[in-house]
Parts: sequence; structure tokens; C-alpha cells
Amino acid sequence: MNANAIVEKLKTSHVWMSTDEDTPELEPCMFCGGEAMIVAAYPVYGLSGAWARCCSCGSCGPRASINAIIQTSTVFCTPLLGESLERGIAAASDAWNRRTVDRVRMGSLRLNAVPTGM
Repeated sequence: MNANAIVEKLKTSHVWMSTDEDTPELEPCMFCGGEAMIVAAYPVYGLSGAWARCCSCGSCGPRASINAIIQTSTVFCTPLLGESLERGIAAASDAWNRRTVDRVRMGSLRLNAVPTGM
């Protein structure tokens, strides 16, 4: 999976759906036994994140954040970065496979920012 290429696609088309070669290993759907895929959205009507979705019945797993949080004394921003996207996709696939939610992993990736101009 090339996270930086997916980030660039999300900036223009706003939705990315995994294909066979870039889908993480996902368990069958717990409701119908169908095949699942990963969906990532940035931003679509305020919904930003990654989640697993069944291709047969449409059931979805919990949404994981794909944004990073960068905060300095004067700036706060939540950009979409390759590493934060990878973390969100991994958290969404783990939540689908384990059938449980790790709320710490599902949140935004917090990065330590170095203040500029000092």
C-alpha cells in the first residue's frame, strides 16, 4: 500500500476504496460472511476517516481517524499525512478483525511539532 499516493488521491476525489492488491487482510463479515474492503474518506460532508465495509451487505466497522494533530504554542492543525493514513487504516482493519474497538488507536495521530522561528 502506497500511503502517499492514496493521500494525493483523497485530496482530489475525497474517497478511496481498497482494491484486491492493497486491501489489508480482513475477516469475513460477521453478519453475512461476505468479503470486506477498506474505505477512506477525506473530507466528505464532515466524515473523515477509514473504516471496513462489507461488499455484500454494506455493514461497516467503526471509523478510525486518518488525520494527524500538530500543535505548537500558536498553531493547531489536523493535516492528512501518509503515516496518519496508514495508522488509521491499520486501526480500522484491526477493529473489524477483532470485533472490538481500541479507542486510543482509533483517534488522531498526535505529532510533536517543533516551533519555527526560534
